[in-house]
Amino acid sequence: MGSPNDVQSMAQELMALGIDYMRRGNWEQAIEQYTRAQAAFGQVGDTRSLAQVYNILGSIYTQRGEWNEAICLYRHSLLIFEDLGDEYSMAQTYNNLGSVYAQKGHWVYAIKLYEKALETFEELEDLRSVSQIYNNLGNAYTQKGGLHQAIALYERALETFEELEDLRSVSQTYNNLGSVYTRMGEWDQAIELYQKSLSITEALDDRAGLAATYNNVGMIYSARDKHEAALEWFHKSLAIKEELGDMAGLAAIYNNLGSVYTRMGEWDQAIELYQKSLETYEELGDEYSMARTYNNLATLYSARGEWDRAINLYRKNLEILEKLEDMYGVALTRHNIALYYEERGDLERALENARWALDALQQLGAFQTAKAEATVHRMEEKVGVRYS
Repeated sequence: MGSPNDVQSMAQELMALGIDYMRRGNWEQAIEQYTRAQAAFGQVGDTRSLAQVYNILGSIYTQRGEWNEAICLYRHSLLIFEDLGDEYSMAQTYNNLGSVYAQKGHWVYAIKLYEKALETFEELEDLRSVSQIYNNLGNAYTQKGGLHQAIALYERALETFEELEDLRSVSQTYNNLGSVYTRMGEWDQAIELYQKSLSITEALDDRAGLAATYNNVGMIYSARDKHEAALEWFHKSLAIKEELGDMAGLAAIYNNLGSVYTRMGEWDQAIELYQKSLETYEELGDEYSMARTYNNLATLYSARGEWDRAINLYRKNLEILEKLEDMYGVALTRHNIALYYEERGDLERALENARWALDALQQLGAFQTAKAEATVHRMEEKVGVRYS
């Protein structure tokens, strides 16, 4: 294969190719390049670069929703960095592991991993990394339903990023704060924060950042049933995603557009968009996002009264989420299935699924627990039993 220097140079070229494919959301090609780089670094005994490749591959598998594979890769990386005594890289890897567990809905463990990373970055006086961890902790608390804790963390991150004049991170943090206020239903505050984010991303000509914020504004209007405004903002995001060749981003926007058309009762248009999204996710091998799309399609068919199609899609969704061990996603799907059976008058199955969902959401400390409790109590009243 050539001298060690030749192998090292080839590995670096493969890494550069992998980065390019990642930017375009082409995960399969990115994995291929990084896997080849991994073999090359292993051949020349460059363990530090090998650990870095494990970390990057872990991030790709995280994006694809293949969390167990991502965790395995991050742990390989962590072992190497521990042997090297590289505390900084260990902290980065703890942060990455935290992000995986957060996406799996294991927020308590994710927070522990983030705090472990935070402790190291604080000891190293790495203010930028400390603030990034504040952002990630804020994301975990947002998902967990600790919205006021999330706001406090985002504001701490924002203060430091402003001191560092890190405008890109300032913009991202405004976006995160906007998402919290969106969940709280404080639309005007959320819009104000998104506008602040937009003013920065426009000045930086950060196309990816613009697309993300346009999408978030669209989510607000969608939640408020302002369909035309939602469509306008989603299409603005879509145009940039197309320009950047971001396949994963395009699929996500197709899903969001499908949700708007579902709310509008324009079923055929929504189905077409969900199918486009599904085809893209299948091409990318993103099982987690495929599951979300199956769920959206199931909700649509349930609303149309096409029960057999709906339950088959919910089951497809459930099968993937169980395989990925996404208990949070499983709980939300079981809740949707409960509503499906309630609509059909099968209260025994409805209550069984609703109780399962409630137990899981309570264990996870999810903010949807109150909604699940209301569902269980409503069904119990219908059948004359009580949840304990």
